[in-house]
Amino acid sequence: MEHCMDQRLSERDDWQGISQVLLRFTSGIDRRDWALFRTAFTDDCQVDLADYGSFNGVDAITEF
Repeated sequence: MEHCMDQRLSERDDWQGISQVLLRFTSGIDRRDWALFRTAFTDDCQVDLADYGSFNGVDAITEF
């Protein structure tokens, strides 16, 4: 039972973390707050936006 509770807490923490990243991403775009937007990515991220292109690093995706 304790393992199940630990797993549920871990999953809840994961979902909260993901939600926070998505909120920083979307709020950064909506507000044009590029400093906030940058916090949704690691410095060495690789982002593929299909029709819009691929970007290597947080500087490249933020500049876009």
